[in-house]
Amino acid sequence: MNITSCCAINKNGVYLNDKVIFEGTGSEMLPYFDSILKYFDIKYPKFVKMDALSKLGFLTAEVLLNSIPWVKTEYLPFECGTLMSNSSSSLNTDFNYWKTVGQIPSPSVFVYTLPNVVNAEICIRNGFKGENMFFIGENFVSSGIIEYANSLFTSGNIKFCLCGWVELLKDNYQSVIFAVENKTSGIREFLPETINALMNKLL
Repeated sequence: MNITSCCAINKNGVYLNDKVIFEGTGSEMLPYFDSILKYFDIKYPKFVKMDALSKLGFLTAEVLLNSIPWVKTEYLPFECGTLMSNSSSSLNTDFNYWKTVGQIPSPSVFVYTLPNVVNAEICIRNGFKGENMFFIGENFVSSGIIEYANSLFTSGNIKFCLCGWVELLKDNYQSVIFAVENKTSGIREFLPETINALMNKLL
C-alpha cells in the first residue's frame, strides 16, 4: 500500500504533499478556518454548524480529496474508510458544552462531544460508508494505524482509506491526513518510518 496524497493544516498554513499551498493568515483559529474554506472555494452549508475539531478534520480531508479526484469514481462507498486519531478527544467541545449546562444545555454543541463525529462529517460529505474508527492516544502511533489499515485492506473490507491525526484543544491545533490506496505508485510507502518523517516535517 502507498500514500497517494497527504494534507496538513497548522497555524503556519495548509500543506499538500510537503508544499505550502495556503499560508497562515495570522488570525484567530475560527476566522482562519473560514479563510481556508473561502480560498479553496469549498461549498458546504453544514460547515458553519460544525465544532472546531470537525472543521479542522473536514478542511484537511477536503483539500486532500480534491487533489485525488479519481477516488469518488474509482471506489464504491463501502470501499472507502477513515481511521483518525488525536490526544485530546473532543475535550474542546466538551468544555464548551459544559458552559451551557448551568442554564439550557445546547443540543447543537452536545452532538459534537464525541471525536468520531470528525469521521462522520467527512463520510457524510463524501458518501463514504466503509470502516471508520477514531483512536485516542498521547501521541500518533503510526504502527497501530498501519496495522489496523492493513487488516482492513487484506480482508477486502476497504480499498481506500483516509488515515490521520486531527488534534485541537483551545488555540492549539494541527492535522495531517494521508490518502492510502493499494497501488504501486504514490508519494510515499505506507510505513511507520515514512509516516513519522512526514508528521515531523508537517507538524
